[in-house]
Formats: sequence, structure tokens, C-alpha cells
Amino acid sequence: MNAYLKRIRTDAETAVLNAFSGIEDDLPGRAETHAARRSRMALFERVGLPHRRIEQWKYTDLRSLMRTWAPLAEVAGDVETPLPLLDGALQIVIADGFVQKMDDLPAGIAVRSLGDALADGEAALDGADTPDRAIDALNAAFVRDGIILAVDAGAKIETPIELVFVGSDQTAMRHSRAHIVVGEGASLTMVERHTTPEGASAQCSCVAKYAIGDGAVLDVLRLQDEGGEAVHLGESSFDIAGDARVRVLHINAGAKLARVETRASFMGEGARFDVAGLTMASDRQHLDQTLYVDHLVPHCESTETFKTVIDDAAKAVFQGKIVVAQDAQKTDAQMASDALLLSETADMIAKPELEIFADDVSCAHGATCGEIDEDLMFYLSARGIAPPQARKLLLQVFLSEGAELFEDHPFEQIAITAVERWLEEHAGR
Repeated sequence: MNAYLKRIRTDAETAVLNAFSGIEDDLPGRAETHAARRSRMALFERVGLPHRRIEQWKYTDLRSLMRTWAPLAEVAGDVETPLPLLDGALQIVIADGFVQKMDDLPAGIAVRSLGDALADGEAALDGADTPDRAIDALNAAFVRDGIILAVDAGAKIETPIELVFVGSDQTAMRHSRAHIVVGEGASLTMVERHTTPEGASAQCSCVAKYAIGDGAVLDVLRLQDEGGEAVHLGESSFDIAGDARVRVLHINAGAKLARVETRASFMGEGARFDVAGLTMASDRQHLDQTLYVDHLVPHCESTETFKTVIDDAAKAVFQGKIVVAQDAQKTDAQMASDALLLSETADMIAKPELEIFADDVSCAHGATCGEIDEDLMFYLSARGIAPPQARKLLLQVFLSEGAELFEDHPFEQIAITAVERWLEEHAGR
């Protein structure tokens, strides 16, 4: 007798397949793009939503956590565009997955709608097609709009650019995508902001792909402050050419379920990549920060610094993996993840990894997880500082260390403000 296992699809997985079959013909793109979309959905039909048996999703089992899949947003709903986070910044607003507004950008930057470029055959979707890259694959299958932004070689863009991904109060799934090219020797400051109103049961996937040219300089702030009922699936990837400099700061505090992936690949020698993250989780939030750094060539440096605070029955996940290829001699890579638990029911999972195939490198990783130091609490209390204020002060110092990458930079003040706002709600209890 032959026995076989038949996988039962969840309601959410069935909704994904039905949604694709219902809109495929209306999605932008020529034959090649449609073939790519169908290829991603064929993969999804075989494996479904990522689950704990896929190592990279072991701690964020999307099949269990996403029991429903919201209908696709057909049009942009009414949204309130937030004010720029940086003084003088210019905004590109993508509402419910559709480009809604573009400020006049300075000379040296070209931008156009991804949807138009796909329809004209001037852009293609290059989403991943493996189960571990589910966010990129699903986004590539469904995305209808987004932007393509290119900075000319040598252009020094002084004005910050804010990409605002905003959802309306409708219960819908939205998919957005951005392709950003920073030309050789150019410089750019970019903000990625992801937000929805409080109470909106919105779901989103958002993918941003950065290609950084030789000697270019790029600073990125990625702020995820979705409403408390939202689901956020995000990925930012960076292909870094020789002698380029890239700094990235993540602030991850919103949504009931969020997974943010950061992927960096060194494509040329002499480049540097620094990434820091602040995660603040409370109530029953599940916030996942996943990082992959591929050192493919020699003489490159990277640092990864992540700070996490978890309260109530929330759960936070940090997965960080650095891979050093056999030819990537003289690599310097340092990764650290530190977490504080504020309650007995808070949960933190840290999984730092190094995979090194070269023999002349300087690499290290570390992870800590614990409670607030009682000796420090006693020290502050002995000097007349009440326990709630002492607790807040210690948390403020702990989290602020994560923003030191951008010391004296406007991003640092944004991070401090976000930390203070969160602490006002949680640390004084």
C-alpha cells in the first residue's frame, strides 16, 4: 500500500491563490513579466505560506500567524499623508500600493512609476523564487505599482527623499515595490516610512531594492510604525559596489505582526555597510528582524548592531547571518544583538550566525538577553530617582545606543523621539 501526505491549505493560502487567479490578467507587464509572476505563484501553490519547517521562518511561522489574507486593494483609499520626518525633505507617497504623489525632485534624480514601466516593458520583476524568500516572491507576483528612482553618477543630492508607504483604513492587502539606483560617486539620504491608521486591519508587503554604485554614499532610515492591527512584511536589499558607503537605521515598533528582512551583498572591494536596529514590542506583538550579509569580495567591512526591548506578552525575533566567501579575505564583520525583557511573559529569540570560508578575516558575533540591572536601579533610586523614572532612564540609554551609528545626524533625533514616545507609554508602568 502506498501512503502519501496531502497538504491542507489554510484559508489564507486559498485566498492568495484565488486573489492571483482573479487579477492576473489586469496586472501590468508583458509576457516575460507575467511568466515570472506565474512562476512565483506556482512555487506558492507547492509550498504555501512559509512555516516553521523552513529554517529561515522557524520563529515566525507565517502559516500559523496569518490565518486570513485580506482582499487586494483595488484603488487607493483616503489617506492622510504624514508630514516629512526631515526638514525640507521631498516626498513620494505610495498609498495602498499605488503612487499617489511625487514632489518635484532636484536635478540629478529621475523617477517614474513602476507600474508604467512594467506596462511599457521597460522594467522587469526579478523577485526571488525560493521558499525562504517568500516576501520577495509574493510581492513580485502581485505588485502593481511602486517607483523606479535613479540618481545620476556623481550627483550629490542634498535634499532628503522620503518614500512614504501609507495605508488607508480599509481592510486590504497592498503590495509596493521600489527600485533605487545610486550612481557611481553619488550620494543620497533616503527615508522609508511605513504607516497605517490605528485600528486598520491592513496587510502589506513592501520590497525596496537598492543598487549602490562605486564610491557612492547612501544613508537610509526605515521606520515601521504601522497601526496595532496591521501585518507588515518588508524587505530591503542592498547591492554594494566597490568603495561605497551604506548606513541603515531600522526602527521597528508598529503592527501586531511584522517581519523586516535586510539583505546586503558586497559586489566590489573596499566597501562598508553599517546597519543598526531598534525594536520595541509590547502587548501581544510579534516583531521579527532578519538580516543577511554576504561578503563576496575582499577588503570590505560591516557592522550590525541591534537593540530590542520587549514588554507584556510580546515576542521579538532577531536572526542575523554573515557569510564570508572563500575569496573574501581581509573581511571585517562585527554583529551584536542585545535585548531587555520587561515582563515574565515577554519572549526574545536571538539567532546570530557566522559562516566563514576565508582564513584571513576578523569576524565576531554576540547576543545578550536579560532584565534591567537591579544594581543600576538601586544606584539611581539611592540618588532620589523614583523607580519608574529610573527604569525609563535606563531603557532610554540602552535603546539610544542603537542610534549611535547616526550620531549628530538628523536620523539620531528621529530615533530618540520614537524611543521617548514608546517609553512614555510603557516604561513608567
